[in-house]
Amino acid sequence: MAESSEINLSGKKALVTGASGGIGKHIAIALAKRGAQVVVHYGGNAEAAEEVQQEIEKQGGEAICVQADLTQADQIEKLYDDAEDAVGTLDIVINNAGVPGGSLLTDLDLETVDSLIDVNFRAVALSLQQAGKRLNDGGAIVNISSMLGTRPLPGTSVYSATKAAVDVLSKMAAREFGERQISVNSLSPGATLPGMFGRGTAEKQQAFADATPLKRLGKAEDIAEMAVFLVSEPGRWINGSVVTADGGYSV
Repeated sequence: MAESSEINLSGKKALVTGASGGIGKHIAIALAKRGAQVVVHYGGNAEAAEEVQQEIEKQGGEAICVQADLTQADQIEKLYDDAEDAVGTLDIVINNAGVPGGSLLTDLDLETVDSLIDVNFRAVALSLQQAGKRLNDGGAIVNISSMLGTRPLPGTSVYSATKAAVDVLSKMAAREFGERQISVNSLSPGATLPGMFGRGTAEKQQAFADATPLKRLGKAEDIAEMAVFLVSEPGRWINGSVVTADGGYSV
């Protein structure tokens, strides 16, 4: 595998959803560090998104912030319109935005189910629809999934199901977009900080670290470097895959 520090994405235009914090923030920064011009999508936290943009610019990169409510189909289309207006036709899309939530099946409430499906699945499907129509030939798409999509834990039923669905979407999109040389993969993190797992207790975090062969939790930078590789030329032959990045937890 090529050193990710040597990867050159100069001239590439990238959209990262949910890039105002957590894993998305670090993916946006990592792409910009390799020369990509990055559209930093955010849902509601404009200040956090602007901080990501400023950090990228301080490092000599280029970024612009674009707001969209991914629960609204027309806003997903507008997100792509705004991104193209700002930077031109996209080469890279990282579908990172997601929401946590869940309970035991017997305790599910409809509001949580709808929220998880709307953001974690429906928004990804509609984003892929736009990306499939709009990306430059030879582009790359990475959908941020979760190890819970293949190894669900009690209390994560619907969340895990949405991430499993994202893995299937990635495989089908790879089939459908392949004629245009567009690669599509799922990147499936394990317990990672900062990220959704940061909402867990210190005891829960330590238990996951202890259960991982490397005896630590993942860092957002770990996932960002994998995303960079998957959209780069050295990573082009990986396509239609679910790439697990969990430090060996699932072994």
